[in-house]
This record gives sequence, structure tokens and C-alpha cells, in this order.
Amino acid sequence: MEVAIENYAYEPTELTITVGTTVTWINKDPVGHTVTEGTPESTKPANQRLFDSSNGAQGKYDLMQLGQSWSFTFTTPGTYDYYCIPHPYMRARITVLPAGGSPSQGSQRYGDFTVVLTGKQIYAVSAFGLIVLVALMAVFARSGRKGN
Repeated sequence: MEVAIENYAYEPTELTITVGTTVTWINKDPVGHTVTEGTPESTKPANQRLFDSSNGAQGKYDLMQLGQSWSFTFTTPGTYDYYCIPHPYMRARITVLPAGGSPSQGSQRYGDFTVVLTGKQIYAVSAFGLIVLVALMAVFARSGRKGN
């Protein structure tokens, strides 16, 4: 699985994989970037990050330059936010599902294809469904009055 680092962004910004998947980030920008677990606001010490392309636990950080790549194999299910140390507005998320396990709440699996909905998306789909239900009730209520 590959994630491009291009135009000061990770693409895709949200990725769902299964345990055992190796993700490779490829820097396509002319400036250096990192792939650092957590968020800029996190108080987690650098040596406790699950992954960090910058080797930040050493007290400094190394940047991936144009054309360089870095890989990490995910072995634990969960949701992992990550960002770029010198460009903290660059943020993304990886959701790791158990191997052969069922998807998390808000996601649906179709063979090897998994659809994951965020909380906002679930809310939007629910709101749309409610609107359709009310509209159908109104149609049926009007058609019931015409018959009487």
C-alpha cells in the first residue's frame, strides 16, 4: 500500500488496512517531510511513538527528501493519526483492522473492499435517510386522504 506525499499533503489522507499490511510513503515534494505518529498537540514522548520516519527519538529529526520513501508494517489494530513535524498542518489517519476480523463500527466490508464512514458521514447518511422517510410518510398520508 502506498501513500504519496505531494503538494504538502498525504494522499490518501484516510486509509483503512488490515494487520500485517506494509504502508510505504513516497515523498514527491521538493522539500523534506516526516511521517510521525500522533498529532502536533500530542504529549507522547518521541520514543513512545508507534512509528516515526524521522528517528525523532534521537532528539533530532531526519527528513525524507524528494524521491525517498519510508515503510512501516502495522501489527496492531487501531486508528493511528500521523503528521509531518516541519509542516504540522499535514495530517492523515490510518485505520488498521484485525486480519480476517470484522470491520469497526461505521464500516462495511464487501469482499476485499472496505467502506469506512466517519462520524460526520454517518450523521449525514442518517439525516438523509430521515428526510427520505418523512417525505415518503407525507406522500402516503396525502394519498390516503384522496381515497376517503
